[in-house]
Amino acid sequence: MSGGQQDPISIAFLLGKALIACDAQGEAVAVYRDLLKTVPGNFELHFNLSRALKAEGNFDEALVELIRAKAIFIIAPLSTSHMGIMRKAPPTTNSAGTHRPTVLSGGHSTSRNGVPGPI
Repeated sequence: MSGGQQDPISIAFLLGKALIACDAQGEAVAVYRDLLKTVPGNFELHFNLSRALKAEGNFDEALVELIRAKAIFIIAPLSTSHMGIMRKAPPTTNSAGTHRPTVLSGGHSTSRNGVPGPI
C-alpha cells in the first residue's frame, strides 16, 4: 500500500487480537468471521476465532475452528499470507538428540514447532 496505509485485512486481524486481549470475545468472533469471508484459507484467522470461541465457552465451535486451522497449516505451512511470511529454518536438535523442524515466523508469535501457542 502506498502512503503508509495499512492493509485493511491486517488491521482487522489486529483488531480481533486486541478484542480478545480486552476480554471482548463476542466482538472478536464477529471480526474473525467477517475476515474469513474474505480470506477463508488463513490458518491464523481460524486459530484466533477458535481462541475467541473457547473464551466464550463455545467449545464445540472452537474445536471445529481449531481443526480447520490445523488442517490448513498442515497442507501449506510454509505459504505466504497477508499476515507475513513463514519460512522454514534448518532443523534443530533437542536435548534428546532428535531432530525437529523449526519454522521461523515473519512477526508472528509461535511455539517451538511453528504452530501458534496453545489456546
